[in-house]
Amino acid sequence: ILGCMIIAALAFVAVAPTLIWLEFSYASENLVVEPAMEMHRGGPWLIPTLAGAPRTRKPPLPTWICAAFVRPATVAALADAQWRDQAYRRLAWEVRWPALVLSCLSIILCGWIGRVLISDGAGFASAAMMASSMLFLRFGRFATNDVHLMLWVIVANLFFAIAIFRNRRWLGCIAGGIALGFALMSKGPVALAQTVVPIALFFIWRAWMKRPRERWRIAWVPILLAVAMVLLIAVPWPLYAMVRLPDQLHTWFVEIVQGGGKGNR
Repeated sequence: ILGCMIIAALAFVAVAPTLIWLEFSYASENLVVEPAMEMHRGGPWLIPTLAGAPRTRKPPLPTWICAAFVRPATVAALADAQWRDQAYRRLAWEVRWPALVLSCLSIILCGWIGRVLISDGAGFASAAMMASSMLFLRFGRFATNDVHLMLWVIVANLFFAIAIFRNRRWLGCIAGGIALGFALMSKGPVALAQTVVPIALFFIWRAWMKRPRERWRIAWVPILLAVAMVLLIAVPWPLYAMVRLPDQLHTWFVEIVQGGGKGNR
């Protein structure tokens, strides 16, 4: 784990200076930053808005976190032509350094998964491969829903792996359920495809391989507690949004099934 922490620290030191170089031209980032700005300008926090309209196509957790790290003085300075350029650089730093920290934490946790599944060496190699991958170097610095999703999916899979392979059912299931709840609040049901579905496929493969030496008892109570944690974290906000916005279910259906529009088949 120490080696993974060193890799993560090197990644942060290497990428951090570039955070203020980039303009706000990446659409996925702007869909988080702009609602956060509207919050500071008097907009609602429970259901963020984008150009005055409810921004509910994605869950609000990344927007809430982004807004929490933006200073009101930075938002105010953007309206002053004399200080605007400097304020935009401050804004870029304030919204992106938390995202980079989450990305670097994901490197450590990725290495921890490799350690749980195979060995210390595999964990170190996993962390090194993730930190040097093009996807991480390209997108790990942006304040997007995907960075938050990445972190919480890795946390969930880590604890589920601990439950399965280290026989720590209570810790693994409950902590994994909490992380999965936050993953759902980061980008919605896609989190299930990256956690629950691979685990289910793993158990189907084990049953197909018929390995009698590795009989595992299903710990139903910890699993039910994990489900309860997921529901406790991930359900209240969607219910609130459905109560306040009458067409919300249709909006989510279009977002999930059609990718946000009919032209994205």
